[in-house]
Amino acid sequence: MTHRFARRLIATMGLGMIAMSAFADAQDDAIRTHCPGAQAWMDRMAALSGRQAAPSDVVSDPRLRDALRDHFKADAEARQAWIAAQGARPAAEHMNGVDRENLAWMKTRFANGLPTAAQVGREGLNDAFVLVQHADANPTFQASMLPSITAWAKQGDLPRGDVALLTDRVLRAEGKPQRYGTQYVFTTPGDLTKMKRQPTEDPAHLAQRRASMDLMSSADYECVLKVTYAGSAGR
Repeated sequence: MTHRFARRLIATMGLGMIAMSAFADAQDDAIRTHCPGAQAWMDRMAALSGRQAAPSDVVSDPRLRDALRDHFKADAEARQAWIAAQGARPAAEHMNGVDRENLAWMKTRFANGLPTAAQVGREGLNDAFVLVQHADANPTFQASMLPSITAWAKQGDLPRGDVALLTDRVLRAEGKPQRYGTQYVFTTPGDLTKMKRQPTEDPAHLAQRRASMDLMSSADYECVLKVTYAGSAGR
């Protein structure tokens, strides 16, 4: 069965939350097989999410919602190709080009921050967050989105973990240690499973900070990262 919550997690790590092929199901199978702790965490989070009120399908800006979906699909497909190529330069250049195009588009649409769930629905809001998370070419733009992302997370329209993910991204871009230990760097060209966590503040209390933002343990997170970035070679 497709694990929708796993799709959401993987989207913020670098793939796309698109239930469109055997690729997505294989990703779920690999996580279940290799990362049982992460799977148990995702099951708990999915159960909690399921007890919340179902979001309405009615949106006030369906054109923006549809445009977000199109840009998100382009992002996801580029990252799937990059992982399949294990970071090879042509795939990386294509992915970076897609990110630049998405960034240019967002800068014309997100002048006042991320759109609301009322405008684009929670799926549209999720798509928007992933695009912002991947807009590394402009850390200032990413930082400008943090207030609205934090606000929507407080309202329950985005996971609290999204705030942690983008906070870490912005801190690292500023040359500062990250806070929640979500950002890793690849260490071996041609093998995306070889990675290490980037500098992190106060490591002794990292587990508590991660738990406060509804993030899984660092060990489980790293397991999912490695399975995700292994692509087909890791299954």
